[in-house]
Amino acid sequence: MSGREGLVDTAVKTSRSGYLQRCLVKHLEELTVAYDNTVRDAEGNVIQFLYGEDGIDPTKAAHLDCKSSTLQFMARNAEALESRYIKVPKPSLAKALADAKEAAAAASSKSIEKGSVVQARKLRDGTTYEKGCEVLDGYFEATVKKAHKDGTFDLTFKGDKTKAKGVPKSYVKTFVRDPILNDAGRPKHRMGVSGSCVSERVAKMTSEALEKDDPALKAAMKSSGVDADKMASLVARKYADALVAPGEAVGSIAAQSVGEPSTQMTLNTFHLAGHGGANVTLGIPRVREIIMTASRALKTPLMSIPFVPNMSEQKMNREARSFTRLRLQELLHHAGGVTVNEAIRQGMGEWKRSYEIVLHLQPEERIKEAFGLSYDRIAERVGNAFLSRVGALMKAELSRARMHDGETGETGIDIPVGGVSKTLKKGPPKKGGDDEENNDLNAEERKMAADAKKKRDKKRQKDEEEYDNEEVNEEDGVMGARFGHRDEMATYDEGGKEDDDEEEEETGNARQDEKEQAFEGEEALFAGVTINRRNGTLILDAIEVDVSTRPLLMTDLAMKATESVIIKSKPDLETGMVVEQEGRGKCLQTEGVNFEELWQLGDDVVDHKRITSNDIWGIRCAYGVEAARQSIVNEIRGVFGVYGIDVDARHLMLIADYMTHDGDYKPMNRRGMMDGSSAFLKMSFETTATFMTAAAQMGEKETLKSPSANIVLGNPVKQGTGAMDLIYHLPEDQQ
Repeated sequence: MSGREGLVDTAVKTSRSGYLQRCLVKHLEELTVAYDNTVRDAEGNVIQFLYGEDGIDPTKAAHLDCKSSTLQFMARNAEALESRYIKVPKPSLAKALADAKEAAAAASSKSIEKGSVVQARKLRDGTTYEKGCEVLDGYFEATVKKAHKDGTFDLTFKGDKTKAKGVPKSYVKTFVRDPILNDAGRPKHRMGVSGSCVSERVAKMTSEALEKDDPALKAAMKSSGVDADKMASLVARKYADALVAPGEAVGSIAAQSVGEPSTQMTLNTFHLAGHGGANVTLGIPRVREIIMTASRALKTPLMSIPFVPNMSEQKMNREARSFTRLRLQELLHHAGGVTVNEAIRQGMGEWKRSYEIVLHLQPEERIKEAFGLSYDRIAERVGNAFLSRVGALMKAELSRARMHDGETGETGIDIPVGGVSKTLKKGPPKKGGDDEENNDLNAEERKMAADAKKKRDKKRQKDEEEYDNEEVNEEDGVMGARFGHRDEMATYDEGGKEDDDEEEEETGNARQDEKEQAFEGEEALFAGVTINRRNGTLILDAIEVDVSTRPLLMTDLAMKATESVIIKSKPDLETGMVVEQEGRGKCLQTEGVNFEELWQLGDDVVDHKRITSNDIWGIRCAYGVEAARQSIVNEIRGVFGVYGIDVDARHLMLIADYMTHDGDYKPMNRRGMMDGSSAFLKMSFETTATFMTAAAQMGEKETLKSPSANIVLGNPVKQGTGAMDLIYHLPEDQQ
């Protein structure tokens, strides 16, 4: 038990991986291989035109990688393989062309008569052929309506049904079907029957392996008496035997192939500890993010693009720094970056406590070289943001101290806090006098108690969350908040820390209602910044508060403010870095995704054709649905690859095609199930009453083609052996 106790829960609950597999099964159970080798759902919609892009059953694909070692094995066992696999004819292109020429020669010897199908030249204008008339290029299919004795013909063209009279014989030739296109529908050209009908990938890999100068392969082929044509024939016969059978429930198989290995991923999150690259979300959370929620706001978005070869290290680092969000804290000198001079001065008839903040920066030359910024640019950002941030932290600190003293049960407020309270009363009088102030304090106490309870509930939420509501919470962003969505960490000027935000949230109502007058107002707060280039410092105009105000540790507050003030940034990007990636070389990797910013880089800097990102929705919007589909495959494969789990690419491609076949990025959850055609399938998933009511109100029809619908009514599932119907010819005496 002690291993499970810590700041971060790294254990995966059984319910998480189990619910993931259930979502996969319910969404993919309809997908079946049809007799035309396509993968279709219960409505007949085509999900894949060829299963896995090659039509091969993953359990029979062992010897179709067409590697040299595989072909050597097939060459040594050619005799056994020939007896094992059914012989398939191979009508090659040359044979088809020869047959076409023979048919053309036979047709030319025949006389053209009424009703013959011919190919003829078509007039550009008019319908009667005359000497010198202009005709269109090419031949068009037509039917002979009348053959004249002078050798001319009256024709009706097939396409636009136009008629032509007096067409000379020189413009007419006998019709011969295209040897390739017109035989495509014939049985001899079907996959699994013809030796020529293999996938492009298998055919290409086979030809490349045979053309390569591989001594070991050539020796194996020579010893077995196998030539290149016979080897290609063996591959074709193996391919025909390995085709996935019609009726195969490939959707359910894909769901099991991804869902079962997910139970082996025992870590909730996976971070590349000690690695120079960005942290990425892996494991079950990442799989759920890709498949279940089709998230458009990732926990750890990143993108990567390779630099062009032979680029200097200095230039790569400079480009990476331009994609990094630069905070004021990073520009401070390492020794004494912030100093605060505190003094008590008299002015305008009253005493004031004065805080003068001095920022000690790195030398201007180094800042210009690294970030391209001058002291003037930094001073502009400091004047606009830093003083405002310091003021907010001071208000939060004073309000927290006052509220803390109120919780001790003391009947009064000590002198410093009372001084602030008196200063607050200097504004316009409130209705209700002291009673109103007491009500405000009670409201603050109630708010603090509510916030404390909220934090406790948030801490227990992960363990106490109901199983049925888990998916709904994830859709609504509750899961994102639980895992710390970066988008939900709203801070001042898009920076800052979450605890600073909580401090501001705790005192938000007090600042809004009371509008503390301890500060001299925005004019004094944003009075300006003085640049001392000799000492490399920025001297901020003094912040003044009432002398009776409780003294503050201004150095700590000022340092905290420097962490959240952004000097330079690009939208949605946090950090840029140079990393070495296998097979890609030196790459620019960013925490955050903004393709538009990457597009600003020239082709002499990065290779735009090899950009990658884990933001699938962003890729879909920027590069199209096909790129998003491939990204889904790569991302799921990468998640399982970390754990050494290999999932066949055909299963991943089917999942990706299902999620993107309508041009969108479809989640595999209750929201994605709403588009289904089977009411029984939707009701068997979850929220039965909701789907039943919607189906009744909309008058939906149930075709009983999905597996769940047939199981509900006790019918055989229309997959596997139930995918076809049997027709029995009765004898004549029984008809």
